Amino acid sequence: MVKIAHKTFFDMGWEKYLTVLFLLLGIGFFSSGSVTWVAANWDYLSKFQKLYATQGLLGLTTVSAVFFYIKEAKRLPKARLKFISASFFFASAVLIGTLFALIGQIYQTGADPWQLFALWSILQIPLLLILPNIGSVLLLMLTLNVTVVLYGVYHNDFMPEFLIGLNFLLLVIIEFTSDFFHDKHWRVLSKCANLALAFSLMAWIVDEISVSYMGQSVSGFSCLVFGGLIWVYKKYRNDLFPLIVHFIGLIVSLDISILSRDFFDIKKIAT
Repeated sequence: MVKIAHKTFFDMGWEKYLTVLFLLLGIGFFSSGSVTWVAANWDYLSKFQKLYATQGLLGLTTVSAVFFYIKEAKRLPKARLKFISASFFFASAVLIGTLFALIGQIYQTGADPWQLFALWSILQIPLLLILPNIGSVLLLMLTLNVTVVLYGVYHNDFMPEFLIGLNFLLLVIIEFTSDFFHDKHWRVLSKCANLALAFSLMAWIVDEISVSYMGQSVSGFSCLVFGGLIWVYKKYRNDLFPLIVHFIGLIVSLDISILSRDFFDIKKIAT
C-alpha cells in the first residue's frame, strides 16, 4: 500500500517516489486507453459488448475508489490526501465521459458535442466534492473550457468573453480553495488557471482584431487585467510563475495596442 507521508515528491525516498510516479502513469494510461478504445470504434464488438464493457470498467473503478477510500480514511488524517482512492475517482470521472461518447457513437443521439461535455462536467462535481484532488480539478477545468468553445463553434457565435469569465472565476475559486484541493504547496491548479486565463485574453484580442476595429480597446483592457493580476500576485502570493505569465501577456497586449492602429490604417489604404 502506498503511504504518502511527505508534503512534496522532493521529500520522498526514491522507492516511494517511483511507486507514486508509476501509479500516476498507470492511471493516466488507463484513462487515455479507455478513451482510445471508444474512439477506435471496433466493428467486431457489438454495441452491447462495448456498453457493458465500459459500464463494467466504470463500476470497477468506482468500487475500487470507495474500497481504497475506506482503507485510507482509517489510517490517514482527515486533512490528508487519499492518493490511491483519488486516482481511482479520477479514472471514474474520465470513464463517465467515455460512456457518454460511446452512447452518442452507437445511438447517434443528435446531441451537440458541447452538451456532452457540459453534462460530463456536471457529473464530475460530486466526485470532486467527495474526494478533492488536483487531477480531477484539472479534468473539470478542461471539460468546462471545451464546453464553452464547442458551444460557440456550433452556434457560430464564439465569444472569448465567456471563456475569460469562466477562467477568471475558476482562478478565483482555486486561489481560495487550494487547501481543500491539496494544492497548497505545488500550486499546480493556480498555474494552469493563470495560463488558461492568459490564453483566453490573447484569443479575445486576436478575435477582435481579425473581425473589427475594437482590437486596440480590447488589448488596452487586457493590459489592465494583466497589470492588476501582476499587482495581486506580487502583493498577496509568493508565486513567480503567474507573474511571468501575466508579464508576458502585458507586453504582448501593449505591443498589440500600439500596432493595431497602424494595422487598420494599412488595411484602410489597401481597401
